Amino acid sequence: MKKTFLSISTLLIALMLLVGCKKDEVKSISLNSTSQTLKIGETFQLKPSLKVQGKISKFPISYSSSNSQIAIVDKNGIITAKKEGKATIKVSAGKKSAYCEVEVINPDLKIEKIELNSISQRLKIGQTFQLQVSITPNTPNVSIRYSSSNQEVATVSNEGLITAKNQGTTTIQVSAGDKTANCDVEVIQINSTSNLNLNTAFAFYYGDYFRNETHSFDLYGLESTLNLDNSGKFVGNGKFLYLDLATTNNNQVIQSGTYNSIDQLGVANTFRAGYIGKDVSDNDIVLGSFIGVVENSEEKEPILIQSGAVTINVTGNDYTITGNIITATNEEYSINFSGQLPVDDYVTPNPTNLTKATAIYFGDIDGDNKANLFTIRLGDEYTDMSTFSKGDDMMSLEIGVPITWNHVDSIPNGTYSIIDSVKVVANHSIAGYVDESGNYLGSWYYTYDEFKVTNGNVTFLNKGTEGYTITYDLSDDYFGHEIKGSWTGQLTFSDQSGNTSSAIPKRSQVQRLDKKINSKFQRRKLLNRKSIQRFMRK
Repeated sequence: MKKTFLSISTLLIALMLLVGCKKDEVKSISLNSTSQTLKIGETFQLKPSLKVQGKISKFPISYSSSNSQIAIVDKNGIITAKKEGKATIKVSAGKKSAYCEVEVINPDLKIEKIELNSISQRLKIGQTFQLQVSITPNTPNVSIRYSSSNQEVATVSNEGLITAKNQGTTTIQVSAGDKTANCDVEVIQINSTSNLNLNTAFAFYYGDYFRNETHSFDLYGLESTLNLDNSGKFVGNGKFLYLDLATTNNNQVIQSGTYNSIDQLGVANTFRAGYIGKDVSDNDIVLGSFIGVVENSEEKEPILIQSGAVTINVTGNDYTITGNIITATNEEYSINFSGQLPVDDYVTPNPTNLTKATAIYFGDIDGDNKANLFTIRLGDEYTDMSTFSKGDDMMSLEIGVPITWNHVDSIPNGTYSIIDSVKVVANHSIAGYVDESGNYLGSWYYTYDEFKVTNGNVTFLNKGTEGYTITYDLSDDYFGHEIKGSWTGQLTFSDQSGNTSSAIPKRSQVQRLDKKINSKFQRRKLLNRKSIQRFMRK
């Protein structure tokens, strides 16, 4: 009995000694801030909180910076911003550490705006998208910051690569200096997957449509069960792909590369996501990229493309197109095409098509008794000369004749060189310009783009009963397109000199396409204009 009592007593004493001899250690460190953005010269006081086992005095706190050229930290935890950039402040005690990410910005950096290649993205889980940032004014080596409002949904790297993680929404914020820009991201669950195998492809070229050194193409791809008749109407049952594509190439060839879907027009190496817009009559129209559906040779409601990417590879005259796109109904299509992809140029002036001509006499519109104005209009076979519209090639020339020339139905023989003037100058043609009200005045050439004629000359020769020969050697101000040719025929004259109040509207009567909206709708109608059958495989 005595031995048992001693054994129990010994065990209790041992347990008490073990409890009383617990190891002193730091359990955790928390900070009053884990990220800070500071201007050069600013300071911030880090305040760590320690959870310890034992005496806290046994665990001194140390601080260090991953880049002391960017930010330093003293022994009291005071961070001082030194130079633009990023640094990590490490706080240590015992065997535990905590971190504060510091970004130093330059307060003297004057950034006007930040623009992104996309302000909204719809991604499937696991999909990535590379944000591209444009800063105005262009500032080399500027520090760009990225953050996600919900990292459970999508993360963003220091280089702007967005990665979709889980279904939901988040906002990616991009900052530089004191300016920010956002990209809203929706991560979706795919409902179904399908293949879209294309048998035929062709494209239309629209040049540098937005004057930002990108080049626009409309790319069509058709399943083998679809064809086009002589009028450009779809025949059969199946689907077709339409991509509103932009490249950096300017030689009327779609270049190799990967093209991502974005929500803007005219951004290089992208295609515009599909959306519903409005036409000039405020009716809903489908714009941007989509998958067309044809049943019994009739087009049905198209399927809007919301996101995705396609890769185009070019080898000689042969193209391959592969990729995955996601629709508004959360369907994923795998795109496949291999073959030739002919391109039709809808933008480069082709003055040999100009077969019609009229002349309008406006008289002394400036009221300075120096020159009278004639507007000469030339159009192709499609042009409605009464409204100066609907043509693929149209040209408007404004020339000044001497004030002493009082004939409203004839133009004096001679050469009229282009001059940069908003006033009418005798024996000269007026270079193209846009007035404060947006009227297109002076000399212009119109295709599915518009070109301001700024150089060259026009010669008029009255051949009596044979009519006039108009010879022109001109160029535009942006591309330097050569606009050379001649027209011979009877020139129809009209006198508008008595309608002073309507002179400007009449001079700028050409019905142009809205580059941002209505042009996209009109482009679809081109299938009924051009002879598309030459693109089809026979």
